[in-house]
Amino acid sequence: MPTGRRRYSAEERERAVRAALDSPLPVAAVARAMGVGAGALRRWLRDESGNAWADRVDRHFGFLTRYGFVRGAPQVSGWWAVRTTYRAARSAVAVIRNHEYGRVDVELMRLVHGALPTYPIFIVDSEPLNTFHADHLLLLRRPDARAVLAQQRGLSDEEVEAQLAFWSSALQVYGQDLLAGNLRVLDELEREVREYVRRHRQEVSVWLPEAASDAVEAATVEQVRAVTPEDVTITSRRYRQK
Repeated sequence: MPTGRRRYSAEERERAVRAALDSPLPVAAVARAMGVGAGALRRWLRDESGNAWADRVDRHFGFLTRYGFVRGAPQVSGWWAVRTTYRAARSAVAVIRNHEYGRVDVELMRLVHGALPTYPIFIVDSEPLNTFHADHLLLLRRPDARAVLAQQRGLSDEEVEAQLAFWSSALQVYGQDLLAGNLRVLDELEREVREYVRRHRQEVSVWLPEAASDAVEAATVEQVRAVTPEDVTITSRRYRQK
């Protein structure tokens, strides 16, 4: 008998999502109780998280539509980030709830052939740089930027709301030229970032268990070196297993 993925109604989906959000039980347990697949419920929860973030961001960044920006579909990257991206003809602005760094991040991007640029893992002279943190814009244009940026931390509801309000205002005050389509400021930011990298070498840390042999360490470092630019330093470190 042929099998396929079961199609759930909108009502089933909404009930299951509400139950999962309200219940202290694991997602799999809620899915069983609601008669839906655990994988499907996890996807719905990711969608719910992304949509809720997009709506929250839009309350602060909806002004971007006046400059020709269009809000795209939200993106949820595992546990560590959810983002909403606004795209114009030549540039884009992404607002990210970043669980990895415990803050709200804002990225300013130059589109590449009309598409969002690939996020750079390493900064090398041979590759153009098209993605910048809004932090760089403030460091370029606001004298007290370091002190102000140090305060933009935390992921509680109050902290997130304060950061969204801060970045919305900062972009309107210090990024008017970018919003209006003048991307020369991104060229300035690229020069600043490259100068910083020249003064502070990029580094990759390879973590190995304390008991790993020298041969394993050498082989691991060699594997990392094969996919790492030559001017990036690779450092081997050990950790103690409990």
